Amino acid sequence: MFNFIRKHQKLALTFIGLVIISFVLFFTDLQPVSSNYDNVDFGSIAGESIEREEFVTAYRETMLRYFLMRGQWMSAQDLLRFGVNAEEEARERLFLIRKMDEMGIQPSKDAMVNWVTSLPIFKDPGDESFRKEYYDQVVSESLPRQGFRKRDFDNFVRHEIGLAQLNSVFGMSGRLTPPGEAAIKYRRENESLKVELAFFSSSKFRSQIQPAPEDVANHYTNNLANYRVPEKLVLKYVEFGPDDYMTPALEQLNEGGELDELIQSTYETRGADSFKKPDGTAMTEEEAKNSIQEEYQTQTATQLASEAAADFSKSLFAITPVVKENLTKAATEVGLEVKSTPSFDSTRGPAGLNLPFDFPQTAFALSDEEPFTLPIVQGNKTYFFAFDRKIPSQIPPLEEVQSQVEQDYIKEEAIAFARKQADEFLPTLSDSESGTFAEKVEAAENVTLAQPESFTTGSTFISGLQGNATTSEVKDAALALEVGGISEVKNTRNGAMIVHLVSREAASEEEVAENIDTQLERLRQTRGFESFDAWLTKEMIEAQVMAPAPPAVEESDTSDASESSDEDTSDESAS
Repeated sequence: MFNFIRKHQKLALTFIGLVIISFVLFFTDLQPVSSNYDNVDFGSIAGESIEREEFVTAYRETMLRYFLMRGQWMSAQDLLRFGVNAEEEARERLFLIRKMDEMGIQPSKDAMVNWVTSLPIFKDPGDESFRKEYYDQVVSESLPRQGFRKRDFDNFVRHEIGLAQLNSVFGMSGRLTPPGEAAIKYRRENESLKVELAFFSSSKFRSQIQPAPEDVANHYTNNLANYRVPEKLVLKYVEFGPDDYMTPALEQLNEGGELDELIQSTYETRGADSFKKPDGTAMTEEEAKNSIQEEYQTQTATQLASEAAADFSKSLFAITPVVKENLTKAATEVGLEVKSTPSFDSTRGPAGLNLPFDFPQTAFALSDEEPFTLPIVQGNKTYFFAFDRKIPSQIPPLEEVQSQVEQDYIKEEAIAFARKQADEFLPTLSDSESGTFAEKVEAAENVTLAQPESFTTGSTFISGLQGNATTSEVKDAALALEVGGISEVKNTRNGAMIVHLVSREAASEEEVAENIDTQLERLRQTRGFESFDAWLTKEMIEAQVMAPAPPAVEESDTSDASESSDEDTSDESAS
């Protein structure tokens, strides 16, 4: 299990960054370009500024929560892909923790043990039983590498249970949904629909279109904006990753002369059965121990790379005046290679680099006056980028895009042909005596009949569409019809379609009775969350929970925001 976790962890061993233009936090020696933790605005509650320590704790608990949910560390950029703003969630979490304290919610030790043992990350993938060794490995190895102490984890567990209790209390009104409402919702979402479809695809007409030179020229002239090459950007960068530190990592592991003992201990703790090859077969003892060594070596190399990145960050951002050439200067002093990105536009990042999805937005804010991004942590690598140059937007001459223009013209004309045929074919369907819908479609040229399996009003997928239309397009057209009815021509991305509603049947009372309990539980859970969210929104508005204003940029030397402390030996949550 933990081989899998480690292979897929997004390690940020020395620091976890929330790289957002308006507000950036680093919880290690790696500092933002221009921030002083004594002056950073973390937002406010009831008009009082949020203290740094409070916010950092809530933020780190937010990141820990997603680690336990997914089995791997996620960066703020990763979470944004799922619609989660880590900074906002941390502020919300802090507000709820204060509410817990106000209400005197103190989860018991038994509740903490039950919560911990219920987490999938600590369970055997086979029999779903709690595995103490999994727990120990996460709490004693994975979390300390991210700066979490044992008591930090215990506090996190208390908060998670307390937040669940708040949800239970203030979501209660939504959980009182009556069974009758669930039955109505089930019937509404489980009507069974059967349709027949006539597809008019542009692919049937492409071969018939032979564009003349003047057609292509006119299409190019009328659609110049479509062929404009957007403004592009080139950056200089240096990167830090474990590959360059594998040799010193092995030397460091061998310094104490205990590497072999560590490998043997790890092998015995995990057990021989936990070491598998990619094809699922068991590794030999030698192969397993080599795998363990590589694992420790990679982790140590990642740590060394992160430490080197932290040192480089201090050196780079200490150079004045701030000019883009500083990156090359700082890199040369420590023997690092400075690379150039391929040119890229504002919608796609540079090819060949695994960077956050919002990196282009960050990069295009750079200039000669503001030449540097903040250090960017992605996976187990850290990048430092500097502005190099911008390539202005331009419209290439027709000769350079001739082939693309011809294909665009053919596609546009073929779609028009397909839709015209659909308009001409529709009236023939009104005469039921001359054949059924299916018979007429099958007899027509360049028309495709589709008879997908029955689907429900709540279906998210309809089989048999083969890319000719989307599920929502078919459902919307069918739901607007009476049984036996035929739709108007509905335009699709690649042409058009006509929908015939063959049947529409309500869910049987037996089916409703069989599924009502599951539907009711799901509905009550949803309504409970909605009620809790409504309460939370109201409370946060009344408490004037405010996000920080974008800070002014001024250079300063900062201290490590990730404070060290003696190892906590408490063992409350799972003993």
